[in-house]
Amino acid sequence: MPDALDSGHRKPVAPPAGHEQPATTRGGTRVPPAQRSPLTAGQRAASQLLALREVVLPAAVIAAAVELLADHLDHEGDAVTREATAAVLTRLREAVDPATDIARPRTPHPCRAAVRADDRHPPRRSAIERQSAVNRPGACSSRQRRGGTVDEDTRAGDGTGGKSSGMSHGSSGAGHAVVAGAGIGGLLAARVLSETYGRVSLIDRDALSAAGGPRRGVPQSRHAHGLLSRGFEVLQELFPGLAVDLAARGALVRDAQADVRWFNDGHRLQPGASQLPCLLVSRPELEHYLRSRVAALPGVEIHERCEVVEPVAEGADGAGGRITGVRLLRVNSEPEVVAAELFVDATGRGNRGATWLRALGYDPAPEERIDSGLVYVSREYRRRPDDAEADAYLVGAEADAPRGGVALSAEGDRWLVTLFGMADDVPPTDPAGYHAFAARLPVPDLYHLLQRLEPLSAPRLMRIPVSVRHRYERLERFPEGYLVLGDALCQFNPSYGQGMTVAACEAAALRECLAQNPGDGLAGRFFRRAARITDVPWDMSVGGDLRFPFVEGPRTARVRLLNRYVARLHRAAAAHPSVGRAFLRVANLQDPPQRLFAPAVLGRVLLTRPPARSMDAPEAAGRRARSTGRRTLSS
Repeated sequence: MPDALDSGHRKPVAPPAGHEQPATTRGGTRVPPAQRSPLTAGQRAASQLLALREVVLPAAVIAAAVELLADHLDHEGDAVTREATAAVLTRLREAVDPATDIARPRTPHPCRAAVRADDRHPPRRSAIERQSAVNRPGACSSRQRRGGTVDEDTRAGDGTGGKSSGMSHGSSGAGHAVVAGAGIGGLLAARVLSETYGRVSLIDRDALSAAGGPRRGVPQSRHAHGLLSRGFEVLQELFPGLAVDLAARGALVRDAQADVRWFNDGHRLQPGASQLPCLLVSRPELEHYLRSRVAALPGVEIHERCEVVEPVAEGADGAGGRITGVRLLRVNSEPEVVAAELFVDATGRGNRGATWLRALGYDPAPEERIDSGLVYVSREYRRRPDDAEADAYLVGAEADAPRGGVALSAEGDRWLVTLFGMADDVPPTDPAGYHAFAARLPVPDLYHLLQRLEPLSAPRLMRIPVSVRHRYERLERFPEGYLVLGDALCQFNPSYGQGMTVAACEAAALRECLAQNPGDGLAGRFFRRAARITDVPWDMSVGGDLRFPFVEGPRTARVRLLNRYVARLHRAAAAHPSVGRAFLRVANLQDPPQRLFAPAVLGRVLLTRPPARSMDAPEAAGRRARSTGRRTLSS
């Protein structure tokens, strides 16, 4: 049956359980006024608000309306006058001119705006159609070129010898670009730089195994990682054939709503087809695959067991400072200076950007910090057919239960399970204690899954460093030929799964900046675009962290209101697949957050009453519905 709120036909909005239908007729028969159940002003305002579903309302006005309506709905026993309802709707109508605002074009998410128009795909097939294509039998062979520094896989079976017609490899440009760090961000930077520079050198301190696997310089690689739908989309734009190749290696492509069990604030998100494909693969396997594709690009060299000591510049003390090269230190060698026109810092959380800038005579970038006290403990389990009802489980932490966990299917017939805690409530590293911690999660589903699985590894612990955002876009002076990307630019709380996707969006933005003008002013243009990309996921993660009373930070009225609204949204998503789909599109950086306040979503959020929650988890007894909440995903 079509959804009345999503179709072009208007139908009466069903009131919450416990209230009769407020229509004046039933089955064509008029109902006497004495038999009608009265609506509160809050419900009436929400119902009228649904009638404005064709209008994209300003976020500030919606927020004010939500605050008033939420208060009404929380106090339905109070006498709320018609004047209060009229005041709410008057504020909405005064802010919207139907002649200009109806059918306003949807605002694109900054991540989506970072892709060049000539690189956009034709209309995408559904996630299930793409999944079927990905899961067709395929082949992927590799060979290693070991000039002491390079790993290379040459894709077979596509008739291109590793060069896809969808990629403009082999730039005719000149110049040398150096990228420090061969993690996800560095690999993506090298990929887009190969279109502009004749030579690209990718530098990393680790020994890069031809077989892949976890490595010392990426300690988080042993833990479950999430690649959001937007990040998956960008990777496929930069590396055509990626989904097919990784599926041949055992990765899974699934629908983010139909094939994943999400639990937010203890509410299970109602399953449904979201048309949001997600990639289930381990971080080491994804990185190994990207490294093999990048190494196969003409003009790209990967130097392992080599470190960038510092960038070298001329004229740094004046207004015209420019990078001229980098000082490298190879194993068992003396430092050497290598000339370069561009240097990209993609060294991740351990970056030395502040030290390098001071040495060049520049101020370091201002920082924003937030410490959630997050601790990960991960373990691998054997995955067998039909041992679970979903391909991934994600259990978010609650404000008064700061514990969560994820279980992701991965290549090699494995489950990658990560449990996380905050402050002093962290997962133990002994097997019995690990399972006992899982039993204390807000819902029991993940614990029940672990009880059925065969462990393949011991639990491994990792303390997550403080989340830091470096505001390079605010610097007045900065050397030409110097860029920062990925975790070196912004380090997110990994439980929200945003890091790899934001790095991919930044790479797409860099590609666009280079296409427009690779010369002077590149750093300023890129940092401004990167800031717009980072704003939304940073606000989402920081706002989510500030739900917890032990996390220090300014809790503005906006943060409190949004957390209150998102908690209500999770409750509505347990009943309405369309609300869950809207949430997932925002969480996956496909839509801007304003879409969560679209009238069709807002109405359901306001009208959904708290369900009777199942209290199966050991600590759930007596727990009431939460007033705040956000989703979590391990990254």
